This record gives sequence, C-alpha cells and structure tokens, in this order.
Amino acid sequence: MKCSSRFTIVFARVSCLRVYPAFIGGVISESDKTFDIFLLYISFFGGGFGGILWGSVGFTLPWELYKATGNPEWKAKAEKLYKTIMMYYYNPELLPPKFYPARKVRAHNIPMIISCTSIMMRQLGGDVSLYDKTIATCFKEVYSTFLDYDKKALREIVNADGTPCETPEGRTINPGHSIETSWFTMEEAKFQKDEELLKKALTVLDWSLAWGWDEVQGGGGIIYFRNVDEAEGHEPDQYEHELKLWWPQNEAIYATFLAYTLTKDEKYLDWFKKIEKWFFDHFMDPEYGEIIKYLRRDGTPSCTMKGTRWAGAFHYPRMLFNLIKLMEAERESAIALAQAQAESSFAEREAK
Repeated sequence: MKCSSRFTIVFARVSCLRVYPAFIGGVISESDKTFDIFLLYISFFGGGFGGILWGSVGFTLPWELYKATGNPEWKAKAEKLYKTIMMYYYNPELLPPKFYPARKVRAHNIPMIISCTSIMMRQLGGDVSLYDKTIATCFKEVYSTFLDYDKKALREIVNADGTPCETPEGRTINPGHSIETSWFTMEEAKFQKDEELLKKALTVLDWSLAWGWDEVQGGGGIIYFRNVDEAEGHEPDQYEHELKLWWPQNEAIYATFLAYTLTKDEKYLDWFKKIEKWFFDHFMDPEYGEIIKYLRRDGTPSCTMKGTRWAGAFHYPRMLFNLIKLMEAERESAIALAQAQAESSFAEREAK
C-alpha cells in the first residue's frame, strides 16, 4: 500500500506539472481508493508509530491532487487526515503499541516526517497556526533530542527521556535519513529566513555526509547504516548495513544543491557534482532505462529489480522534480541579477 500510494503521488505531481495531463483521471480513481484505506487505517486502528507515518504518506495523495486540480474536495480530505494525524501526534497515549512496551524509546522518523508534511500543508493557506506550531515542535524535538554533538551524528532512536539508548538500535544512524531531515530543515530555514536553523541543518548535512560517504569501497556512494560507536568496536547489526540504496543518494543530491543555493559555499557544489556523478554512473540501467535500487558496497548491483515492496517510484522522481524547480529558480534569479547589473551599468554610462 505504501508503494502504490507513493506511485500515485508521483503521477499526480506529473499531472500538476502538465507534462502528462491525461494521467489525472487514473490518478484520481486510484487515489480515491487508497485514501479511503489510509483514513480507515489511521482513524480506527491507530497503528502505533507506523500509523502516523503511513498517514503522513497517505495525506499527500489528496494534497497533490488538490494542487493538480484545484478541486476543494481534495483540500478538505488532506486537512481532515492531517488533523487526524495531529490528534495522535500530540496525544501519543492514544496510539496502541504494536508490542509490549518493555523498553520505551523515541524515534527520529516521527518528527522528521511530520515536519515535512506540515510544511506541505502550509502551502494550502488558510489558518496556518497549527502547521507553524507543529513545524517548530518537530524541529525542536529533532535538534534537542536526537542530535548527538559528541558523536557528531543524528541518532535514529533514543530513550523516552532523550538520553542515548545503549543498544544496537540506539547506536544506529541512517545517513540518508539524516540528510533528508537536513533539507527539510533547510527549506523551513529558507522560508523563515532563520540563519540559526540553517546552521543546524548544515551541521547535520556535514556530519551525515562524513558518516555516509564511502571512501573505502566502490569509489564513493552513501552507505545505508552506520553505528555511532564503531570506533569502540560496535558494528552495525543490520545485515544490509553495507548496501548502497538509491534513495540516500537521491536525498544527498538534492540536499547538497539546496545547501549550495542557500550558502554559495563551493564545497556543497563539489559534493553535489560528486554524488550526482556517482549515482548516475552506478544506478542507471543503460539497456532498459530507469534505475536499479540496490547496490553492494563495491558499487555492483545486489539485484536488478526496479521495484519491490519497499522500492518504488518516489525518492528518485521527487529529487528530479525538486531539482528542476530549484534550478529554474536559480536561473531566473541569475537572469534578473544580470539584467539589473546591465541596467545599472547603462545608467552609469548615461550619467557620464
């Protein structure tokens, strides 16, 4: 259900761009079904932490369709689901645990995803107070709870009181996830013109690139999982920890280019070029097109499947959509600056 919903989101985004407007009919039909399933799942079953995350994915269906069609019914559906998710987010005691809570922990992915969805919802306009409050709450939790300044890492799991969780899962860091959080934060810092928030985002980006980028095998690429205590002999316990998946590369490509546009620091442009080249050199299928999703650490394919239960059309097209939008804005800004400089130079010559 997660992959199918994300696939319809991509089609809605394409329709919104008017690239293939004929897609919209099929997207609406599929989204009606998927949205109803999501709302039933969230409203009646909660689903624990997973319920929040699935709901956050599901609400983007009506959000994208409203952006594509302007139909207020889809806006109302997006707002309804968002309010349902917020009820659980601000009242976590309403979420039934999936297992007996012998060890209570907090997960970075909850405020991470909620911040992103709230930023998207704010674009719908109207009363944005709940969105602003939630965005601020999420980023406060991320940077005060999960950011480990001693280890220079963003942890995925901590104890309920915010202290480090000294277990394999508590020592796990996911560089791709952390990089994704960094660009969510950069987008908000850009919107708010908040230099302090931008500094935090860049700190996470820098640390995550240092943890994730592989200088040892494969000529580069971002590794899936690391352990913050590797220097003390604690190895990652996930069997797939050395794989290089498509989506961390995608998040890093967009994050580094966004960082460059906001700072004009050449190191981020260098990172962008390096990661982008490595990704397209290793993940593209020159014979049949599209991208493969899983590489071994040495950069060779682990499998050639283009889609699985976990690997669908989302991160890669989202990266492309976001880059196109950002690059077009940069081009327009450069043209405007050049015109202004030319007019100023002309005015100076006329004055003489």
